[in-house]
Amino acid sequence: MRIKGTERGYSVCRRRACIRREPRSATYVVPAWRTRHDADLESCQCPSEWKWRSESRWTYFIWTRSADPGFWDVLEYSRAPVIASHSSVRGICNHSRNLTDEQIRALIANDGAIGLTFVDFFTVSEKRKVWIDDLLRHLDHICALGGVDHVRFGSDFDGITETFGDMASAADYSQLLEALLKRYKEAEVLKFVQ
Repeated sequence: MRIKGTERGYSVCRRRACIRREPRSATYVVPAWRTRHDADLESCQCPSEWKWRSESRWTYFIWTRSADPGFWDVLEYSRAPVIASHSSVRGICNHSRNLTDEQIRALIANDGAIGLTFVDFFTVSEKRKVWIDDLLRHLDHICALGGVDHVRFGSDFDGITETFGDMASAADYSQLLEALLKRYKEAEVLKFVQ
């Protein structure tokens, strides 16, 4: 299946001319990355530009890499569900790319989704080997907040150098499935992995 999308979509905030060049049939848009060049990107600061999005056929807004104020901007101006494509729980691992409980509840209310990431330093705060059980602590927490229908896995295998001790690649997903089936009903596991 091919998915058309717009990445680094903060260009829609920067210049109206960029908006005209964005694909109007996109099924998702990623508003921003936090890099050394735009680490201070706190928010779009141009709400009227984000409202343009309602004229398009975007299905999802994907938020993961902007600062907290940018998260709230996306929720405020998006009429489509918002996905945090590869984030985890900040209360378990205090990383700025992870979500607070307030953000998780807001995504649930938005009918959005959280893609739990397999990035080691988003999963545990201490420097050590990470295991599937560490990831499942994040899943358990989101489910306890009412997110059983709103959590998926956003592995980021293509963007990491350190992998889990018991899941080094997509070939090891069976390990994850076995661990999930020990803790959750089969119907719930199907929601997580579809």
